[in-house]
Amino acid sequence: MKKIESRTAGGEAGEGISETALSLTDKIFTLLPEMARKRDQDSLLFGVAAFVFALFGGNFAVAILVGVIVWLYFRYEFRRTYEQEISKFGEQKRVFEQRKKDFIESL
Repeated sequence: MKKIESRTAGGEAGEGISETALSLTDKIFTLLPEMARKRDQDSLLFGVAAFVFALFGGNFAVAILVGVIVWLYFRYEFRRTYEQEISKFGEQKRVFEQRKKDFIESL
């Protein structure tokens, strides 16, 4: 396989495109888990909104109960979704590392 050389601003030969692409992909896989949104405040916001809507029913105790139930439910769902995203990123990184290893061995 022929390696295409990229040129820097000074005209010097830089890394090959394949090496650059692999290093950028490594950086992306490193940043993806950090960019996954944890959404901790969203569940609290939904709980407060449910409390306010239930408060229109006139019973303060029921409004508190509804707000807490909604908050706990969405907190559970958002955490579960976050953990699934993180595990998906981990699996994608393992597949990428295996393909990168196979690609490097084929050169």
